[in-house]
Amino acid sequence: MMDNMFSNKWFVRFISLCIAIMLFMMVNMNNNVSNQASVLPDREDSTVELDDVELVVDYDEESYSATATTPDDLIVQLSGSQTSLTLFQLSNTSHEVFVNAEDLGPGEHQVPIENRNFPADLEVSVSPEYATVVVEELETMSYPVEVELTNEDDTEESYQTDDFSVNPGSVDIQAGSSVHESINEVSVFVDVSGAANTIAGEKEVIAYDNQGNELDIQIEPETVNVTMGEEGGTSANCRLLL
Repeated sequence: MMDNMFSNKWFVRFISLCIAIMLFMMVNMNNNVSNQASVLPDREDSTVELDDVELVVDYDEESYSATATTPDDLIVQLSGSQTSLTLFQLSNTSHEVFVNAEDLGPGEHQVPIENRNFPADLEVSVSPEYATVVVEELETMSYPVEVELTNEDDTEESYQTDDFSVNPGSVDIQAGSSVHESINEVSVFVDVSGAANTIAGEKEVIAYDNQGNELDIQIEPETVNVTMGEEGGTSANCRLLL
């Protein structure tokens, strides 16, 4: 019987009309809800403070290094309607607070702190208004690579930990003069735990300052080949880490 009903063109037209009416009513209901929501009052002059905002420095990276410091913690305050603030907090925008040192030469400069990519309907207030930017010319210096051994007590008794080579034995670091002055050592770590035969492989080169902190700088090459347990290659300083 159902097959006969659906084969009747008038029955099919009637069902289609009912569906169209239902869709029309649903659209109107949604529009009414949206219109009612749009006339709800929105609170103005609300403010939000952003935490842990990074200060970006724009500068000529091919010729200089640049660092920026602010007298106090950087505070970014946003003002606007509660709706705009809520939408901003829910969004994933690429907003930034920055200083422009593109046209600055070597030296210490007071540079205004700016912002970009924040919503146009929000007022952005940054405190402090200026940052101290130090611009330095890039210098390339060569550093010998030290080998730091770990777990040497766990090697075979006859294993010679002083028989090693590093290739290349030195690396180049391009940075500003203040960074070069802070470099205390440039090292690779070699774990010799259980070693009885030759150890060979690429090791990452890491630079440290006088406090033992790892420095985030460009090292060329980033890795060196370290061989232990056989002769040959270029030797390097070696230290034992207990």
